[in-house]
Amino acid sequence: MNAVMLQLAATSGSVGWAAVWLAMGGFFGRAQNSGYWVNMVDICPETAASVMGMSNTLATIPGIVGQPITQAILTGSGGDSSTSAWRIVFGIGGA
Repeated sequence: MNAVMLQLAATSGSVGWAAVWLAMGGFFGRAQNSGYWVNMVDICPETAASVMGMSNTLATIPGIVGQPITQAILTGSGGDSSTSAWRIVFGIGGA
């Protein structure tokens, strides 16, 4: 559902609607997390904290790598004020 909201934000006609779609994407992303966090305790109750730490470490890598990729897309597509550049960024994020 989060990917759908990112695609809607990428194709929205105004800044206001893009903000609405991003907020909805954040909401649905958090709703998905509620099932994810409990799953770690179900899978390995004795070592849930260690497994959660490892999974969070691995999940941080896309956030670190995504920043320079986003900057390269924005720089190559017209800058951070370009609507078409942001459509590319949100389109890739929602794919």
